[in-house]
Amino acid sequence: MANLYRRVIGDTTLRCYSERGPLSYFMFHVLPHSMGDFARSIEFSKDSPNRLRDIQQFDGLTLFSELGFGNEGFGNPDGAIWFRHAGRPVLIMIEVKLNQTWKQSCGPVTSYNSTIRGQLELKWRLMSLYKSRNFTDVLGVRYVFENDKLIESFKERDGKYAGISDISRLGLEGRRRLRLVGGVGEFFSEYAAHTEFEDIYYLALTNDQTNPLDHQPGLRPRCFNDDGREVAAGIDQFCWASKDVLEQ
Repeated sequence: MANLYRRVIGDTTLRCYSERGPLSYFMFHVLPHSMGDFARSIEFSKDSPNRLRDIQQFDGLTLFSELGFGNEGFGNPDGAIWFRHAGRPVLIMIEVKLNQTWKQSCGPVTSYNSTIRGQLELKWRLMSLYKSRNFTDVLGVRYVFENDKLIESFKERDGKYAGISDISRLGLEGRRRLRLVGGVGEFFSEYAAHTEFEDIYYLALTNDQTNPLDHQPGLRPRCFNDDGREVAAGIDQFCWASKDVLEQ
């Protein structure tokens, strides 16, 4: 069972299990007036350029809460932010760990989908597949699905594929996949589709006091493209901020 998050505000104490409540409040009541301050609080690894720090205008700012990409698909991000900077769309996918540091969330007894590393990798995998148009249509419904080469790159740690020796024999139901319908379809067709892959960022807010992308390099997300090739520059799209920004 997850630990209760505790936040004292004056004479009132807030207790909750989920990160989504505090994040939703922050996004809908705070971010519309302080997006610049939030962007300046985001850190990248010391070897990566910070392409968000100096952005002053966030045209068309659109905030998403509680997106659902499926437990058997690519997980459920806590939120997302989309805007245009100098006419160029930018998308930030967000995952939050209020009670855990990056290292704690990646503990050996934690399922892949629940670790901050796994959650960020799943969003990278999804966007890589979507941008490479790994689609299939079933009864008139379009799916984005994980192909053999990307599965091979991640199956060692991803419990969904545990014990499967012949990936090529997996049908659609045995793979990570996502139906592009309803609100999910709108998110992709209206926002992700218009954002270049290198302008999609993956942000983690954790209970660390210093940037875990630097002090926990062995737990950084791994980046492979849909051909199964490692993308060394992929780490430039991952970033971090302290969960304390939600409490200001």
